[in-house]
Amino acid sequence: MTQMSTDAFAGDLYFGLAGLSVQQPLVFTRGISLQSTYAYMMEPVIMAFKPAEPGKPHSGPWKETQGLGSREITAQLHVPEAAGKDTNERFQIASTIIFLLRLWTDPQTTMPVASNVAFAEVPASKSGAAALIRFEDRRHFFSLQLIEGKRRPDSYSSGHRVLRSDPYLDAG
Repeated sequence: MTQMSTDAFAGDLYFGLAGLSVQQPLVFTRGISLQSTYAYMMEPVIMAFKPAEPGKPHSGPWKETQGLGSREITAQLHVPEAAGKDTNERFQIASTIIFLLRLWTDPQTTMPVASNVAFAEVPASKSGAAALIRFEDRRHFFSLQLIEGKRRPDSYSSGHRVLRSDPYLDAG
């Protein structure tokens, strides 16, 4: 986990989630909540092809790169300041919850952005008050089949037997 050390994230944290639809707000322990929101995160990356002079921006021509794409933020996870002893612990709490949400709903759910302001309040916030950082850059893809696809257990007990006998998998 990346260590966060900026004062902008010392208070409540809001994590934008993509690929998750929340019909009604969910409230967890410690005041942590999950609710519907909307934001569209665009990721334009532009390249310059000449070194910049000291203290000046890079001169053109500039070209946009392809492949990063954009993300539609459909839910926000609110982790209040009181939920963890410091910023790193609150980021760890959010990472754990997103892991569980992937198991519970959809493995492709991502947490691409973190903020110190609720996403609905960002447009009206003063310049510089909302700190928005990219958090997860990659989309998640999971293969949901057994290795080589040869064994297809029809129950937990036969599946457990397959896992125990497979040298590539260790079910303990």
